Order: sequence, then C-alpha cells, then structure tokens
Amino acid sequence: MSGNQFQPFNQFPGQQEPVYAEVLPSNRRRWPWIVVVLGLIGVCGIGAALYFLAFRKSVDDHIRDSVTYRDKGQIDEAVRSANRAVKRDPNSLRAVHHRAWIYFAARNYQASMQDAQKTYDAGFEIERSAYLIRESLFRLKRFDEAIQKFEERFKRGNWRSQLDELNNNNTLAWYYAVANRDLDRALTLVNRSLKMAESIRGSPIVESSLAAALDTRGYIYYLQGKYKLAFADVDEALRQVGKDYLQGLSRGTKLEPLKKSLAIQFYHRSLVYDRLGKSSEAKSDRDKVVELGFQPNESLHF
Repeated sequence: MSGNQFQPFNQFPGQQEPVYAEVLPSNRRRWPWIVVVLGLIGVCGIGAALYFLAFRKSVDDHIRDSVTYRDKGQIDEAVRSANRAVKRDPNSLRAVHHRAWIYFAARNYQASMQDAQKTYDAGFEIERSAYLIRESLFRLKRFDEAIQKFEERFKRGNWRSQLDELNNNNTLAWYYAVANRDLDRALTLVNRSLKMAESIRGSPIVESSLAAALDTRGYIYYLQGKYKLAFADVDEALRQVGKDYLQGLSRGTKLEPLKKSLAIQFYHRSLVYDRLGKSSEAKSDRDKVVELGFQPNESLHF
C-alpha cells in the first residue's frame, strides 16, 4: 500500500476495500498556510504596538527625536519627527515653531515661512519667528519683501544687546548688497556695524562679527566698482575667518558654518582679483572654494 493512502479496517470480507484520497498529504498542505497566517498576525501585532507607542509619545518626545536626527544630519527623519509633533497636538505653537526651524534646515523655505507666520501671528517667539520669515523670503530671492520686513524691525529698535544690533545692521546691509539695491543705505548700515564692533572688540565672537561686516563692506565696494577698497576689506576678513577655521580644526569644533564663511570670502576675493586683472590669483581662490565643498558662484549667498 502506498504511504499516501489510508485503508480502514475491512468489516466485510470479500468486499473491495475503499480507497480514501490522500488524507495525510492534504493535512500537510495546510501547514504552510497556517504559518503564513500566524506570520501576518505577528506583523500586524508588531505594527499595532509600534503605532501605539508612537501615538503615546508626547510633543516633547517627538521634538527631542527631531533635534537628535537634525544633529546627526538626518534631515528627512528630523522633518518626519517634527511633523509627528504637530500631528500629536496641532494646537501646540511650540511644535509648529520647532517645525519651522526644521523646515528651514531642510531648505524648505516656503513651508518654514508658513509655520513661522502662524507662530508670529499668535505672538509666540515673535523675534525668532520674524527672523525665519525674512530669512526665508531672502533665500527665496523675494528681496524687496525681506528688506521691507527687516526695515520694519529696525524701526522698533530695542535690540537685545550691542552685539545683536551689530549683527543685524550687517545682515540688513548684506540683504541690500545681494539684492543690489540702495548700496548707499547698505554702506551706512555696515559702517555702523563696524564702528560698534571696534568699540567692543576682544572676544572671539565679536572678531567673527567684525570679519563678517568687513566682507559685506568689501562686497558692497566691489559692486560700486571700488576694487582696491574691496580687496582691502575682503582680504582682511579672509585672514580673520581663516584663523577662526584653523582654531576650530585644532579644537575639533563644528566647522560647517566656518567652511561656508571661508568659501564665501574666497569667492568674493576671486571676484575682486578678476577686476584687478589678477586671473591666476582669482582661479586659485575659486579652486579653494571647490576644495571646501562649494561652487564659486552666487549660490553661496543663500
């Protein structure tokens, strides 16, 4: 008898024994389906547990996750966690404000501006929200709107510190310079910034602000066709930022902001070298921009 057949006890002698069709193999074929079903139940259970855990996370938990991802450079994951924070509590202005910053880091300036406008209108973190709005407008190359909003802020005055006032004068001058608008106003602002920097020199942060203002004025002089004045300012700014960069290397600090500042100033000096007829020096500076991981063009301004 085949191992694939089952013969019942023959109760009636002489009667041909009935043959039942492969009972055992059909039982065997059920097992794969049972395994599949159990596997699906397990997956669904794990998914439900993860969803439950995610749902139980607070707004602060999601914000902390988002910050951790951002600091690791995982911007897409940071955005997802920021979105979860807002989804967890759509009325949380803290969550919306945090997401505005994460969108800004992700270079989604339109979304950043929209969230920042919500928190600004609600009176939450007004100064920081206003900063995000005008910086987003600037990076979207909506220069006139950005400048208008910044000028409105200047009318209110009441800066947090002299260093804050110094930096904001320089930033508004930079807006005018990049937009190539009202360069006389830009020059007035940056000269005010430099004068304040000279009066409080001594700390590394003031020296960095001074270098940034020198670079801004050098770029304004370049746009005005005053190439020798432009070279003096940009070259001095480059010396200061280069020194900051080397000190950062020795301390093991985060260098990305310094690298970009250095790249911008090499690019600006290359522009001035071109106008002064020093093509080999200009090429050398542009090569340094590429070595720092950037392209020597106006995209550095944004």
